[in-house]
Amino acid sequence: MSRTLGGRCWVALSLALLAGLALLSPGCSSEPGEGVRQSETTTRAAAPEPPPRPDTAPKAPSPGNDPSQLLEQARQSLAQGKQEQALGLLEGAAQALWRRLPLKLAQATLVIEPAKGYGIYQARDSNVYLVASPERPVFPGKGQPMYIYLEPMGYEAKSLPGGRFGISLAMDVELFDVHGKSLFSRKDFMRTQTTSHHFNREFFLNVTVNLKGAPPGVYKLRLTLKDLVGKQETVATLPVKLAMAPVEKK
Repeated sequence: MSRTLGGRCWVALSLALLAGLALLSPGCSSEPGEGVRQSETTTRAAAPEPPPRPDTAPKAPSPGNDPSQLLEQARQSLAQGKQEQALGLLEGAAQALWRRLPLKLAQATLVIEPAKGYGIYQARDSNVYLVASPERPVFPGKGQPMYIYLEPMGYEAKSLPGGRFGISLAMDVELFDVHGKSLFSRKDFMRTQTTSHHFNREFFLNVTVNLKGAPPGVYKLRLTLKDLVGKQETVATLPVKLAMAPVEKK
């Protein structure tokens, strides 16, 4: 998918929501450049927020979702040698704590290549990307792709019939120049719904951004992740720099 940026450049983005683990294949090394600066993240309630439906309304505290009580029960089970029961209680405590967290992006990292699984990625040591020109035909027609790895946390999992859980996420994308002018904006570029028999907390997002024809300079890429069940959103802002590719030696 592509969108025009003020008539000067194109942005093509692809996202995939994945869960679980996979073997990591060797990645290529990144080119030297400026060090990657840490992304800026903020969390806020989505607005406007409609009245909560009965199936998503916050529940009153009870022994079944009180993490401190579950942890105490797990300690007692462990003392009695009931390791499997203790592990189940610890999982219940982890879920209860998760539901109390605000939505956030625990990781928003420039990477060398798309991640193969949750936590299986190789961070890029530079935020400088090369762009092509007729005189410098490296990565013809696209420029150097940006791969971004995201780890959302604190999203709400909706209880569904049959003991299943439902997760619903969406993402907005926006690009700014050095003066803060918005060059590209797309609401709900990504929207995904996932149903699982488990309360999955190991989810990640792979984002690929291609800039075509954008002039060299400093930019900020803003990704707004939205939890459609919990009615929250969080923002990650990544600074990136475009540099002209060197002239090929003949």
